[in-house]
Amino acid sequence: MKDLEQLKQKVLQEVTDEYSQKLAVATKVEEERLNEANARLSEQEMTKKASLKKAAKNQLEREKQAIQNASKKEVLQVKRDLLTSVYDEAVGVMSNWSGETLVTFISGAIRALNLSDSQELVFGEQTVNLVTDAQKQALTKEFQHISISTETIAKKAGFVVMHGGIEYNYLFDELVNDLKLDYSPVLAKMVFDEQ
Repeated sequence: MKDLEQLKQKVLQEVTDEYSQKLAVATKVEEERLNEANARLSEQEMTKKASLKKAAKNQLEREKQAIQNASKKEVLQVKRDLLTSVYDEAVGVMSNWSGETLVTFISGAIRALNLSDSQELVFGEQTVNLVTDAQKQALTKEFQHISISTETIAKKAGFVVMHGGIEYNYLFDELVNDLKLDYSPVLAKMVFDEQ
């Protein structure tokens, strides 16, 4: 999480520096243009000069605002991408758990379900090989009402517990999606409220 925070800070600083530099260049160019225009004007054209100065100032303000708007838009996109990467990384971490960690998670889930009759454990294709045969046997020994399916759920990581036609879904992408509902407002507040 610290690396993500550092990455976020680095990206935000780069975007801010880039747009500050663009703003400084635009300001300098505009000021030089104003100075050249003023030098060429004669005493007789003072009224015209004031009008040009006002127009240039307005143009400068519009350009500053356009640069600021573009900067804010880019920063918001970086923050949105950061939130998405947090969720994607969570699924990736879970998908790469050790067999022991996965078995511990499965055991906890089965205990929490507290079901007493026949259940079937179906692994996701991406995690079935993380658990050894010995670990699978230990699960069926610990939970005698559990059988382990030889079928897997294609292109998924995690598992599903089948019980009486009901699927208790512990596929990692689905678990993280469920957590998004609870944690998105909190994470978004953390990311978007930081200035």
